[in-house]
Amino acid sequence: MKTCGWDDELPEDVRQQWQQVFQDLERLSGVHTTRYVKPTDAAGEPELHLFADARSQVYGACAYARWSTSDDSADVRLIASKSRVAPLKQSTIPRLELMAALLAPRLARTSYIEMKMKPQVFLWTDPQIVLHWLKTESSKRKAFVGVRVSEIQSEWNPNQWFYVPTRENPANDLSRGLKVQDVGKRWFQGPEFLAQPREQWPKQKVTETSEYTEEDKVSRPCFAFKRDYSMTLMNGERYSSWPRLARVTAYCLRFIQNLKRRFDDQDLLDGSLSPEEITSAEMYWIKQAQKDLGDWTETCADLSPFKKDNIVHVGGRLRKSALSYDEVHPILIPSGHVAMLILREAHEKVYHAGIEQTLSQSKLRFWIIRGRNATKKLVRNCVICMKLRQPAHATLMADLPPERVNVFSPPFTTTGIDLFGPFYLKYGHNKKRKV
Repeated sequence: MKTCGWDDELPEDVRQQWQQVFQDLERLSGVHTTRYVKPTDAAGEPELHLFADARSQVYGACAYARWSTSDDSADVRLIASKSRVAPLKQSTIPRLELMAALLAPRLARTSYIEMKMKPQVFLWTDPQIVLHWLKTESSKRKAFVGVRVSEIQSEWNPNQWFYVPTRENPANDLSRGLKVQDVGKRWFQGPEFLAQPREQWPKQKVTETSEYTEEDKVSRPCFAFKRDYSMTLMNGERYSSWPRLARVTAYCLRFIQNLKRRFDDQDLLDGSLSPEEITSAEMYWIKQAQKDLGDWTETCADLSPFKKDNIVHVGGRLRKSALSYDEVHPILIPSGHVAMLILREAHEKVYHAGIEQTLSQSKLRFWIIRGRNATKKLVRNCVICMKLRQPAHATLMADLPPERVNVFSPPFTTTGIDLFGPFYLKYGHNKKRKV
């Protein structure tokens, strides 16, 4: 790129190039072509043939209309062409060829819409790699190739693409450029094989290949292991009572413990469940529920939580009070099935009292996240509470007497007096009598 001022004379080489351009423009007046694309002796339906080609600096496509004539020959005429300058960013030749192959379907769509007689469309290109891309799925390619292949395939069937030898591709004249005096018959009338029967057209079968190209997506195996935290001894959602769930779990844990004892030749556990076993079962479900807390150090930071014996407790400022440890530092429970079982037990302990009493009873040992909403839902759906909180039966009053509903009667025409009795009247000393 040379830098010249506005009033500076052009260098000699640049001046000669511009003189050559003006001379070629003058020679264009001697170039003639037929404007009517349909021959007078045309017979049958037309065909639309698109050719694409690219070079390092330019790419383009040209369109030809082919008509069968009455003398069993063919008439081919140029109807449109389009070229583009290659991007400044250096790109590979296969990518430029693909961009030319994208330009051809766009030109075909425009020509197809403008033609009154809808033709059969044929698309031609010479690079085998582009034909291979067009015959396979676009999802297997990288973004640059995949997006363009997808657009081409959405507009035209991949079976409409054919191979043309490079030396017979008229789009070469477009990509390489021609001087005016070199513009020949091939540019205006297409390659020679289009004038021949279809059986004599170039044929080359393009097959899918598994050979790797730089535009293919590389499949990299990825292995991941996910620990399933939802595996428990049993399905806790099948139980609607917290004590019953704890007792059944305690028996399951005892069964597991007895298996270990049998292996070690120790005495087996039997009889009624001990308080320690029931507490251990409760701790088991509490740990399972607390797995849903996630990062509790951040989400529950306002509660000053801490962990003791793998159980998350709520902090606070009541450490010096006379309350029990469970009341000072209740166990943190996320909302869920376990929380509802705990609230249901507290609701039954307070004999189906209201929301505040139920929530206070549960806080003697547990702090349930969004516990008030869960308690409202529990009380609202409690069948016993629905029965106990039925509204009182209201007795309908009798109809008014006719004396009270006379129309246009003066005030106090009819007067009623309600008496409450019996009335006690006093006469004499310390004597009362009913009226």
